[in-house]
Amino acid sequence: MPVEMVTLPVFARSGLGRFDFRVPDGLGNFVLPDWDDPDLRVEFYDAENVRRFTATTAGAPALVAGDDYDPVSGPEGGAFVAVEGIALGAFAAGRAEARVYAKVDAAAVLPWPTPLPCFVVADDEAVGPFYTTVARVREEVPGEWPAAVTDGMVRRAIADAARRIDAGLAENYDTPFADIDDTPPTPPLIETVCRRLAAEQCLVWLGRAEAAPGSARVAEELAALTSADGRPPAARLPGWRGPVGLYQGVLQRGDLRL
Repeated sequence: MPVEMVTLPVFARSGLGRFDFRVPDGLGNFVLPDWDDPDLRVEFYDAENVRRFTATTAGAPALVAGDDYDPVSGPEGGAFVAVEGIALGAFAAGRAEARVYAKVDAAAVLPWPTPLPCFVVADDEAVGPFYTTVARVREEVPGEWPAAVTDGMVRRAIADAARRIDAGLAENYDTPFADIDDTPPTPPLIETVCRRLAAEQCLVWLGRAEAAPGSARVAEELAALTSADGRPPAARLPGWRGPVGLYQGVLQRGDLRL
C-alpha cells in the first residue's frame, strides 16, 4: 500500500506558526467539533517533546472555525479548525506535533488525543558554507514559489547541501571549499551539485518532491570526485590530496631490538 507523503510547512523560530485540521464524519464530509466543549483544545509539542503552547477557543491566539467548501471547484473542502499566530521562540528546532482533543456530538474523536505532525520549526540564520546562491536555486526550480518558502529557507537548504558535500569529500579534499562569494569562488562542479541538492529540498517544501532529480545522480557526481581502488578521481578538483592512509605512524620492524 503506497504511503502518502505529508509535506509540512516550515516556520522560522523568530516568526509565527499556523496549524489547521479537519474532522471527517465517515460519510465523505467534514464537520466541526463540539465548539462549546470545555475540553476542546490543541496542544503543541516541539521536537524535544516539550509542550510549548495550548490553543483553545478562548485563548490568544484562539482556535477559529472555517469552511472552504466550493461547489464549483469540487467537494475536497469543508469545515476546518485553525489557529494562527503561534509564537515559536521557545520551540526547539525540528518537527513539532499537535495533539488534538476534539469531540463530535459528545463522542471523543479517536485516538484521544489525536497526534498530528503540524509544522517544522527552523533556526533563523543559516550557518554556511554556501556553495551557491539563492537566485541560482530559485532558477533551478521552475514555476511559482509561494511566499511561505523564504530566501532564508533557501539559504538553509544551501547550507545543508554544502555540509552533505563536505561530508562526502572530506576524505579526499581539504573542506570546506571556498564560498560562492569568495575570490576565487566555489569550484563550478561543487556549485552545481550544491544547487541541485538545495533545489531538491525546496521541491519537498513546495510539495513537488516527485519532480526532484533524486539523490542517485548527485551521489554519482560526488563519487566521480573521490578515489576508487587507489586510483585518482575521474574529475579531480583543486585541493585533492588523495585518501587518508590507514596508518600514519612510524613504520617499525617487529623483530627490531634497540
